[in-house]
Amino acid sequence: MILVSVLSLVCAHAGELTFTIQAYGIGWLGDDSLAGQAITFSGAGDTSNIVRAAGGEYRLALAPGSATVGISGIGVLPLDIGSAYVFANPAADTAGFGVGAVDIVAISNANLGNYDLSSPIGPLMGPAYGPITLLSTSMGPLDLQYFGPGPYGSFQASPAPEPPSAFLCAMVLFLLCATFLAPPSRGAGRPAAKPGLDAGRNAYLQ
Repeated sequence: MILVSVLSLVCAHAGELTFTIQAYGIGWLGDDSLAGQAITFSGAGDTSNIVRAAGGEYRLALAPGSATVGISGIGVLPLDIGSAYVFANPAADTAGFGVGAVDIVAISNANLGNYDLSSPIGPLMGPAYGPITLLSTSMGPLDLQYFGPGPYGSFQASPAPEPPSAFLCAMVLFLLCATFLAPPSRGAGRPAAKPGLDAGRNAYLQ
């Protein structure tokens, strides 16, 4: 029972995916202007937490602290937000990134027509859309005014990197199997030594 409990703890990342959404944006980061740089949103989420929102959109909250934004020529910045999510809208053939209740950027591709965020996909290329957005980053406010239609943006979901506990997970599984499948010991049920000479010989050999 203890082994089963440990196994469930160390293997808890089995359903986690990393989502990456890229588009080419115009706006500002603090006082620096952005003129068509690649903007890459990324984050990880556990697929067991997918929900169906109004209008048929699938949503998945990203793990706290996992949401980042990468800006070409500047680097990757953590997003100082606690409500980032990814979404997929099969009816509109779109998927993307959002915060709170607002979809920040969406990528359109016909292959997203049956997608529900539960499995790896892509990268899928397509036009990018998004409203004017102001986000807080470690380098100041990110003010995104516009996503350019070309070059196309992309959406991708891939298995999250194996956590350090993956090896421990495998070891616990091995021990669990060994415990229940190992044959009984040869010494089990052996009769006690006969009294007399045999008993004396055993005592001597010990």
